[in-house]
Order: sequence, then structure tokens, then C-alpha cells
Amino acid sequence: MVNLLEQLGDAVAELDRCKKRVEELKMQMEVDESDRVTLDDLIGNMDHLKCETSSVTIRGLEVVYWKYWNPSEPLGKRDTVVALHGGPAACHNYILPLKLLAHMGYPVVF
Repeated sequence: MVNLLEQLGDAVAELDRCKKRVEELKMQMEVDESDRVTLDDLIGNMDHLKCETSSVTIRGLEVVYWKYWNPSEPLGKRDTVVALHGGPAACHNYILPLKLLAHMGYPVVF
């Protein structure tokens, strides 16, 4: 019986160590919001760009796209840039800095 109580005590102590470790890991994983970098931080404010959202059906699949352009630059003056992201499971935000090209006068389609 004493041996069983010792084992139980050891198990409780191990559980406490695990709980403390989990709390330590949670604190390491917390992100300070002031450390986050926004798209505006990277490329500046692009609110002046115009955006047209539309879709096209390709082989029965509807593909939605967004076209950005600078209204102070005439359309058709520069080639259109088409940006494709890595696939259905990939995020798209890593290509958003291409909006800078729209600012420079190149229409950009995402």
C-alpha cells in the first residue's frame, strides 16, 4: 500500500511538472501584437488603388479574381501582371506586396 501511495505521489508530481511546462510553452507561443508586421508596414498604404472583383468559369469551376490598378495611371499603358498563389491549401498574403506594381501603373490581377 505504501508503494502504491509513493507511485501516486510521483505521478502527481510528474503531472505538476507537465502542467508547468505547458504553461511555459504557452507563454513562449504568445505573440506580442506590437511585433506583428502588416502589409502597410511593408509597402505603405495602398488605399488609393482601385479594385474590381469578378469571376470567370473555367471548365465548370468558378475562379474569383481581384484586379488592382492605379486610377492616376492610364489603363492599357503597361502590361497586366497576373499573380497566382501556391494552391488551395496555400495562403495568398505573401503575394500581396505585388500591389506595389499596381501603384507603379501595372494592373495586377490576383
